Parts: sequence; structure tokens; C-alpha cells
Amino acid sequence: MGDKDLSPALKFEYRFLKQQVDRLQDELGRRDRPKNFNTEQDLFRAREELKSFVSGLRKKGINI
Repeated sequence: MGDKDLSPALKFEYRFLKQQVDRLQDELGRRDRPKNFNTEQDLFRAREELKSFVSGLRKKGINI
């Protein structure tokens, strides 16, 4: 089982969460990013959301 077994809605949510983590990682690595943004906190939150989403799917028997 992989992401091909996901419904379109779950695929969209999974892809969105992964893109959010990727975007924040890239932003955190930029030298010219504004210092007033809480990028570290946002990245932590995005990672936790992705981890929770994947964990919930695994409990349902869907391995990603």
C-alpha cells in the first residue's frame, strides 16, 4: 500500500503538508529571510502536523 491507495482528498492533504514542510525548510535556509518571522516555530508545527497525519493513516493500515 502506498499513496496510490489514498482518496483524492487525502492525497491532496498529504501533498499540501509535505509542501508546507519543504517550503518552510527552504525559507529557514535563506540568508535574506526577515528576522521577524517565526519560521522555526512554523516548521516545527508543520512537521508535527505531517507526522500526526501519517501516523493516523498508518493506524488505519495505509503505509506511506
